[in-house]
Amino acid sequence: MAMMTERASFVDLAAVHLIVEESVVHLSELIGAEVPVRRFRPTALLRSSIEAVPGFLDLAWVDRVATAGDVGLHIGGPAPRCVMTTLPQGDLGAQREVLQALAEHARHDTGTGVFACLGTYAEVTNPGTVRLGDHFVLAD
Repeated sequence: MAMMTERASFVDLAAVHLIVEESVVHLSELIGAEVPVRRFRPTALLRSSIEAVPGFLDLAWVDRVATAGDVGLHIGGPAPRCVMTTLPQGDLGAQREVLQALAEHARHDTGTGVFACLGTYAEVTNPGTVRLGDHFVLAD
């Protein structure tokens, strides 16, 4: 699925796709093999400052407000996954276990159905700049 955003750019469901690095590590642990984050093509890869991150941390950020650098974001909800994440991509071989593990451990109702999910989608509410090393902060 794809849709037009207000500025008429063509994107998958939202302008920004966020994944927390620890969620990919957790997925790798579930299937017993490394899962390269590039399978999921996020806009930004975040690293948690929480020492013991529980499972898929980013999937709990439904309808939250956040900042990244000086960019304001509204997080809409989890990013549904499809078979494309399991297919060979460039130098990556097929990895069917990815979707199987997400279907077993990370199913969420996205409002259009229940899907295997990883990462979250967000819209920009305040344009600005995000630099490598900038903090990502969820509002209370």
